[in-house]
Amino acid sequence: MIIGVIGAGIAGLTAARKLALAGHEVTIFEKSNGLGGRMATRYAGEQLDIKTDHGAPCFTARSEEFRQFVDELLKNGIADVWADHFPYFTGEMILEKHPDIPVEPHYFAPGGMNKIGKYLSRWVDVRFNAKVNGFTYLGDKAHKKRNWMINFSDFSVMEVDAVIVATPAPQAYGLIENAQDETPFKWIIRNIDTISYQPCYTLMVNLGNQPAPEWKAIQCNHKSLRWIGNEATKRRNNGNTVIVVQSSAAFASAYINSNVSEVTRSLLMAVKEITGLDASKPVWSQLHFWKYRNPRNVMPGYFVEPVEHAAPAALIGDYFGEADGVESAYLSGLKLAEQWLDKYPVIKEPVTI
Repeated sequence: MIIGVIGAGIAGLTAARKLALAGHEVTIFEKSNGLGGRMATRYAGEQLDIKTDHGAPCFTARSEEFRQFVDELLKNGIADVWADHFPYFTGEMILEKHPDIPVEPHYFAPGGMNKIGKYLSRWVDVRFNAKVNGFTYLGDKAHKKRNWMINFSDFSVMEVDAVIVATPAPQAYGLIENAQDETPFKWIIRNIDTISYQPCYTLMVNLGNQPAPEWKAIQCNHKSLRWIGNEATKRRNNGNTVIVVQSSAAFASAYINSNVSEVTRSLLMAVKEITGLDASKPVWSQLHFWKYRNPRNVMPGYFVEPVEHAAPAALIGDYFGEADGVESAYLSGLKLAEQWLDKYPVIKEPVTI
């Protein structure tokens, strides 16, 4: 079966890998030039030798399925344990840890969090800078061999047997809205239209040879910040002290139309308030805005398919299930792939890892 996956985040990559390893012909279409979605790493410095995780800083593994994948990453040197807890700023003081968050391994990728996406992509064909505008259902057209036609912004098209939409819910909504003809997919719109996301500013700051803080990261209950990470505890970065600041959703919403210098100044003031660290004169700083940082609410189950429809199609992503962030995205992609392998088996030798 020829399968088109829209989006190269963890959900899309996970589904694509499992289906491709089983023998399906899978192509991922990614509108950017990167892999992994919020498992993102920024390369900076004159030699681009300073790596900064500006999306998800780390992840946990609570389900058996995701623990097996993390074990695979550990075995292959892609991931490692960073810490089992982090200090917590209550709004008034810094505690050793958050009182309600369990002590458990928090994993990271020493080579950069984007290495996880790159690892998953090894078994599939990924086409970058491929912006999908929508898709057309062809299943009832006798002269067509495939069920779906994917339509791209450059007016090119590709026919596939199955389509998987692995984007944030608002983007999936837009793709379905742009679907030509009255596809059976459109009934899903009323469900995903209820999903909203928290935005976030990520500020990356290089403090040069300034001594690195002793802490690895601080979880924050602050009007402006939710996280301060010390990248020096992940990798050396040529001796540079780099911190990563994640804003609160309230701050990101309030400053969404502000300029870079205003946002940067406000976030650094909050960092100093919490830690005492003066980062007002960095070697460099970079700001990134995440429009879809975390879903505020989720849909039940792991994925959704059009009801009673013969042409394979599905939506997956981190807005399904009850797991957190990276794990929910992984489980969404995995569970869909497992169901499709039962429904659409491949009569050929599977690929081995």
